[in-house]
Amino acid sequence: MLNGYNYTEGSVAGMYLNKLTALIALALSTSATAQVYELNFTDTNAKSVVKAPTATWFNPTDSVIVTAISGLDRKIKLELLKGTTVVETQTSALITLANRIVASDGKEFYGIKFSLSTPAEGNYILRSTVLDIKGVVVTSTDYTFNVDTSGPTTTNSFVFS
Repeated sequence: MLNGYNYTEGSVAGMYLNKLTALIALALSTSATAQVYELNFTDTNAKSVVKAPTATWFNPTDSVIVTAISGLDRKIKLELLKGTTVVETQTSALITLANRIVASDGKEFYGIKFSLSTPAEGNYILRSTVLDIKGVVVTSTDYTFNVDTSGPTTTNSFVFS
């Protein structure tokens, strides 16, 4: 019984109420995903590059802009790790309606764009963590990648005849 009405399982109103409850639960559960949507940087050819976080090789020559998505009323903590060492960490303010961002492909999300310092060559983990209002971890996602900005070299000389 709700507000004086008896919603039985077989009633039409009961079915709508169950569907509405399921939709609300689904919406709340999907809004807490810690997702890096894209990374933007200038590469070794002086070209602006946008890569998905699933790419494994990067060659940035300056700062890396990370587009992170969390949904509303969350904070995003972004960490760059080299091995077990945290190289850089940043935490956003609470994500609100004012934090509607646009990705390079025109899609819009609630989140933030972080600016990370230029990473040195090596293997990294980029960790995106969603925190609730109290700072409690809701979810966390790791992305592994390698940075290589050096061109190939050889000690042999080539002779063309």
